[in-house]
Amino acid sequence: QRLKIMEYYEKKEKQIEQQKK
Repeated sequence: QRLKIMEYYEKKEKQIEQQKK
């Protein structure tokens, strides 16, 4: 369960980074 949450947040972080660009 923890791994899935970390993966989810990692994807969100990448999406936010792309939005900033």
